[in-house]
Amino acid sequence: MKKTIVFSLSVMMLLILGTGTSWGKAEFDIKFSTYISPNMAESFRNMAKNIETMSAGRIKVTVFAGGELVSSSDVLKAVRAGTLQMAMGSPYHYEEMKTAGIEAGMPMTWANAVEAEVLWENMGFGEMVSQAYDGAGVHYLGPIWAAPYAITTKSPVSGLADLQKMKLRATSGPAKMFKKLGVTTVYMKPEEMYLALSTGQIDGVLYGGAAEYAEMSFQEVAPYYCSTYILNPITDAIFINKKLWERLPEDLKEVIKAAAYKARWEYYTWAMGEEFKAQDTVYKGKITAFGADDVAKLTEAAQEIWEAEAKASPLAAQMVDKVKALLRSVGRLK
Repeated sequence: MKKTIVFSLSVMMLLILGTGTSWGKAEFDIKFSTYISPNMAESFRNMAKNIETMSAGRIKVTVFAGGELVSSSDVLKAVRAGTLQMAMGSPYHYEEMKTAGIEAGMPMTWANAVEAEVLWENMGFGEMVSQAYDGAGVHYLGPIWAAPYAITTKSPVSGLADLQKMKLRATSGPAKMFKKLGVTTVYMKPEEMYLALSTGQIDGVLYGGAAEYAEMSFQEVAPYYCSTYILNPITDAIFINKKLWERLPEDLKEVIKAAAYKARWEYYTWAMGEEFKAQDTVYKGKITAFGADDVAKLTEAAQEIWEAEAKASPLAAQMVDKVKALLRSVGRLK
């Protein structure tokens, strides 16, 4: 998906002058669903406003939080069928997405959103992801950089030796990576994690970032945070109904693409702001990190996970090759 996102002069003028303007009935009425809670969805409410403003009211977007219209696992099906017109979600939620583990982020790959952006926009990875969504019956508008992926624990973790004495809630590729390094992992649903930590069934969780853990009050039962990110950021996606996309005139397609691109970065800067705030308040004095030797061991173990993902299909193999090329270019892979 190599492209340059450019606001045309006319679009910028609409954004500047359109605030507060009343328009007639919209030509296109879009129901947009996220999988996140209402208090985390401000970036997407802003996106909806930007689309309405830049389209001079020709498009109206109504934003729904996770579960308000359909379950998170059914969002892609609903967009494909036209029950929803547009959505933001995690590829892990959709059984149709056979490359979800690569798209959402394999363990120990990109370390920040700039690396991810280079991979998507400059190295052709985004075009491959677009192919996967096209195969699932929707039109891909691009990634959303979400939260980082890190561990919170009941006692301090400064390396693998500490983690090997614990039972960690983890899933998918990261769980396999940690198992290879002698860490006991179990899977449980998010709503079960707090109780499991409080009763000692598990000693730590790999689920999100510091802000998410604080929102879930995990610091009450697991007060330590390891700032060595297993991935940063986790990657979500925005997509739209194919038939609607084909009906849209080119100028309105550009409006939606521009607004989705802005939301990509607005959400990430908000998420990282909340991450830093939580580290400086909720977890102040209780933050640890892995040393370089342990990070190298994690990366080595993760490569087996990457190779397993690559075997899923020819497209998956091409996507993994692109990720490895990125890591070689930044010096984290030989």
